[in-house]
Amino acid sequence: MAPLLLIFLSVLTVLFHRQWRRLQNNISEAKATGLPYVVVPFFFATVKWVLVRPLMLPLFKLLPDPWAERWPMLLEFTRGWHNGYKPFELEGCDTFVAVSPDRNVVYTCDPDVSAHFLRGPSFGKPQELLGILNIFGPTMTGTDGAEARLYRKTTAPFFTERTMKQVWTESTKGAKVLLNVFADSHPDRTAFSTSQMRAVISRLTLHILNSVCFEKRIDDEALRKLLKGEERAPEGHVLTYSQAMHGVLDYFDVIFFTPRAILNHSPLKVHRKARQAFYELRKYIEDLRSIKEKEMQPRKEVKKDSESLLDLLVLAGMSSPTPTLCPKAVIGNIFIFMFAGHEANANTLTFLLLLLACNPGIQKATQEDIDRILFRLRNEGRTDSSLSSLYEQAFPALIEGYVGACINEALRLFTVIPFLVKTVPQSQDAAKGEDEGHTFSVAGNMCRIPGGSMVLINTTAVHRHPQYWPDCGTTSRNNIASGKTNPVDSFDPQRWLVTETSASTKDKVPEGARFLRPKAGSFMPFSDGGRGCLGKRFALVELCAIVTQILSEYTIELVVKGDQDWQKTRENAARTLTEEVAMDMSLRLTAPVPVRFVKR
Repeated sequence: MAPLLLIFLSVLTVLFHRQWRRLQNNISEAKATGLPYVVVPFFFATVKWVLVRPLMLPLFKLLPDPWAERWPMLLEFTRGWHNGYKPFELEGCDTFVAVSPDRNVVYTCDPDVSAHFLRGPSFGKPQELLGILNIFGPTMTGTDGAEARLYRKTTAPFFTERTMKQVWTESTKGAKVLLNVFADSHPDRTAFSTSQMRAVISRLTLHILNSVCFEKRIDDEALRKLLKGEERAPEGHVLTYSQAMHGVLDYFDVIFFTPRAILNHSPLKVHRKARQAFYELRKYIEDLRSIKEKEMQPRKEVKKDSESLLDLLVLAGMSSPTPTLCPKAVIGNIFIFMFAGHEANANTLTFLLLLLACNPGIQKATQEDIDRILFRLRNEGRTDSSLSSLYEQAFPALIEGYVGACINEALRLFTVIPFLVKTVPQSQDAAKGEDEGHTFSVAGNMCRIPGGSMVLINTTAVHRHPQYWPDCGTTSRNNIASGKTNPVDSFDPQRWLVTETSASTKDKVPEGARFLRPKAGSFMPFSDGGRGCLGKRFALVELCAIVTQILSEYTIELVVKGDQDWQKTRENAARTLTEEVAMDMSLRLTAPVPVRFVKR
């Protein structure tokens, strides 16, 4: 027994010494950058941290301040939204280096530094983090360099104004069916739970994406059944397409981290459900591709101005003599557009509707602005004055009015991606014997980080930075029982409508207002720069159309239970929207906030 204990202690000593040496080297490297630094025991993206995390987090709480608060904030990647600007407040600066034995990470919420790294063409993406998105094959988001540029070049021609007009039409029509479903399901105006509302909205955004991008169009009756969850799986499938997609998202971490040999044969319920969703969705995508390939066999050339996204991807996989994309890349990129194209919008729309229910004065101001814009457009003598036909006229006015202000404010408070990560390229010249590194300015001081460095842009902290996004005089109302700032009281669309005078109110559309253009790097819900999200305008058009259609006909109200007054109900909703938000594949609400839709 003693020899075994001695061997164990010897191995432990060697490992500790190695980690200590690496930590000292990384501290020296951090000092050389000229940036402030803080030492943390782990790098948040290592398997080692994932394994010991449940044990270490309770131990961290026993440490003296500020470590008890500091370390979890820098190591809990999925808690970034909850922490907001606090990590930078603790360090007393907007850019610093987190030093661990594994590697150094530059954390920043400085708009200038953020814009520098997001807009610079030479900075890459860390594959060890984003490779998780490649479960069906390589994707534009989960790859880097020439490969990612190829996928972007292949799909970019789809995102034209012609496509946006289709998005607008499908979104307004879909929103009408959505409202009918709400009315049919709850004729007595009883409450919708958040999970019910989000499920229906998620099915709608997935339908819009499939209709516009993948030519899967259905009539209103079929859409009604889809939104109600009454559709049936087609022949050859156990799950419906919607069930398969949302099953993959629910079990994404299981699918990614479990070796296929185990996933394919494990009797565990979680593995069986993950396996079923994964293979069902892959079959749906493969069927979509194979049917389109058969349709396109006679084609000789790509007419990019008239292709759907599916056309562009499938044609790129059929090019002769050598296909531009391999079969896995076609499948992988179909999946990533299916996922990213609907999940974020479903969550954003859910959060926005709840914020409006909690702020009836803002909701009324938004409805009045919608009424004013649509009244003007419908009285210009058009033969077809339905909202679905007014994209060119209505969208620019609405997106730079109160509707756009509400959308932007919801995106600011509930950031789609809490972190954006970039890497500094390493030298390709082995003769140099060292990394090239990169020099950049931080608050007027020049700093240099070595090649291979990871830069983590905390978008949540950027969007809550007190210098760029103050609470507009409402700070005294921003505390609930937990003492945390809450998005319900911070929700202030008025900040996006700039007037010449300082006098303004949240509940009124100001005369002669212009839409705010934020400082570069201070607002980036869709990333930023030349490699920002291709679907940004797609998302904004869809959100604008659905919100406009809903608010032009209905008002969203909080449901007051029993003898509880409305203010207490609002406080409970604010607490839920602050404390019951989780980040997995996207930011979503995990507890109910009952609401109802009341006809205007």
